[in-house]
Amino acid sequence: MSKPADVLNQIKTQLANYSGLSYVNDESIFLGVRESITIFPCIIIEPISISEQDNAYPNERLTMRVAVMGYINCTDKDKQIVGNSNDKGILDVENDVKLALDSDRTLGGNAIHLDIAETTYQFVEYPIRSFAINIDVLFQQTKGTRT
Repeated sequence: MSKPADVLNQIKTQLANYSGLSYVNDESIFLGVRESITIFPCIIIEPISISEQDNAYPNERLTMRVAVMGYINCTDKDKQIVGNSNDKGILDVENDVKLALDSDRTLGGNAIHLDIAETTYQFVEYPIRSFAINIDVLFQQTKGTRT
């Protein structure tokens, strides 16, 4: 049984602890959107919605949709999308985030299952690139106490 905050905190912890993302500083993994980001690469975890799926007393199953967004600042035009061992492109960072999420789809026991739904990409202003991975996290709470 988990609270929504437990689910989000565990996503952040799992990303911070994953060795394949060691190039992202723990201080660069944020809960919630930020303005004027100056540290790259960074990851933002933003809740989008929660839907109540199953109501079988005394338990309730919920699905939380979460956007896990990554931002890079790469001035080498040839490495913005696909990088190399020294420079991570946006597809490299996205893949590393997915590997981190795959490393424990139960989020340390806080979820029944995590499902990666889709990824979208955005290019607004050179040299910044970003992606948003939408994930669905199925978790359970005790009805009445919401824990």
